[in-house]
Amino acid sequence: MTIPQEKQDTNSYDSLKFVEFLEMICRIAFLKFQESKSSLAMEKKIFIVLEAILEPIGLTPKLKSADDWASETETDDDY
Repeated sequence: MTIPQEKQDTNSYDSLKFVEFLEMICRIAFLKFQESKSSLAMEKKIFIVLEAILEPIGLTPKLKSADDWASETETDDDY
């Protein structure tokens, strides 16, 4: 994380932005499967990491199907 004025804004080191949290999860998933040469799609790798993160607090991630994603995205005609 880049902090423009480090000496005045020391509280920024104690917080994590949501997008940085998402990036961290993706990086962990990438590194976890890097040496295995797994053919899993990145979203499945992320799902496995999320399961490990959320399980201790009693939560489970929901993996959307391709149909779920398609229904939420806009077509080119919508632009």
